[in-house]
Amino acid sequence: MIQDSRIKDNSLDITYTFAAPISKVYSAWAEADQMLQWMGPGEVKCEEVQIDLQVGGKYMIKMNTDDGIATAVGEYKEIETNKKLVFTWHWLDGSFENSIVTLLFSETSDGTALNLNHTLLPDKEKTEHHAMGWNGCVAKLNDYLGA
Repeated sequence: MIQDSRIKDNSLDITYTFAAPISKVYSAWAEADQMLQWMGPGEVKCEEVQIDLQVGGKYMIKMNTDDGIATAVGEYKEIETNKKLVFTWHWLDGSFENSIVTLLFSETSDGTALNLNHTLLPDKEKTEHHAMGWNGCVAKLNDYLGA
């Protein structure tokens, strides 16, 4: 469930809550076989995920969209198991490069809160588009977690 969603300048900040343990929510972001099950908003289907979960490690997420295959890639900058993931995010189509996604995981009385902050997006239109995309992805993550 979305608790808070804000767009400011070229960044977005969204807080979600899940009725699932923090380790389960974190693993859904950290393990390729799990991410494959939920990544992609709405009807977008995730086709392939590669994750090298270490600082300096790379990831690749390939999604099948109405416009064809879209591939997001980046590098992990910070990793604290069950607490924090920070990674660059850009699209191979060249629409923009090296925005930063920060995920903060915290325990709540009824599960897990996830704060997703995506910064350095190139313009307001892409920021709004990514806000809708992340909201759609996390709705599918919520379903995947059975929360």
